[in-house]
Amino acid sequence: MMGPVTPFLTLMADKVPSDNSVVAGWGGFAVFVGLCLAVAVLGISLARHLRKARQNFGVEEVGSFKDSPKRLDQERTPDA
Repeated sequence: MMGPVTPFLTLMADKVPSDNSVVAGWGGFAVFVGLCLAVAVLGISLARHLRKARQNFGVEEVGSFKDSPKRLDQERTPDA
């Protein structure tokens, strides 16, 4: 259903831009830098929290435990 306004709408529509004129610009660069900073801050925070968790858990070095728990199958005694 085409009315009398349809030809005017096609004239008022934006033209398709050329490939060279479509760029992210400074706004896109600012978003990219902001995301990089956010990842860096989250990584630093993660490293600090893991360091605190390691100290609170009782790990002296990576992979060694002060009180290593026994496995459940070693604690069980066979039923006689």
